[in-house]
Amino acid sequence: MGQDLRRRAVLSVAFATLLMGAYIWLRFEFRFGVGAAIALIHDVLIVLGALSVMHYEIDLTWVAALLTVVGFSVHDTVIVCDRIRENMRKSRRDGMDVLINRSINETLSRTVLTNRHGHLRGASLYLLGGTVIRGFAFTLLIGFLVGTYSSIYIASPIVLWMERGTLRKLGVAVPAAKPGKKQARG
Repeated sequence: MGQDLRRRAVLSVAFATLLMGAYIWLRFEFRFGVGAAIALIHDVLIVLGALSVMHYEIDLTWVAALLTVVGFSVHDTVIVCDRIRENMRKSRRDGMDVLINRSINETLSRTVLTNRHGHLRGASLYLLGGTVIRGFAFTLLIGFLVGTYSSIYIASPIVLWMERGTLRKLGVAVPAAKPGKKQARG
């Protein structure tokens, strides 16, 4: 029975990850979907590694927590991608690296506040919830941290990498930044 539960858990998390990546691909562009899917795979693998290191047993609450982490991470990635898309429409002359940097800076306070509140809830569950809910809370704690990291440092750079790689294949030179433009810091 444990083997069947483990197989179904892996399938449900993999299916949710693929569907989230497809959703972002359909909502935005292919490169955003690829970035989101890779970020989600990263999140799931890191959380699974942390659970393995801490010797938590796979159960239904653990699967629910992992699916919650996937949902949290994709939501954060959608926020960043949506801001990149808005900035692409507003400022067509800026390079993609400048647009991504600006977009991350504009959404960073929201991302940090959301992450902080998620961690406060997860820490409360971990400390006060008892042994039954401890694996769920631990998964949330690790997953929220990794999900925020991956939205900024994995999904966005993959979008930039694909932008530069795609344009180079078409024979278009892609500058790192426009000369004379002030770049946002961050």
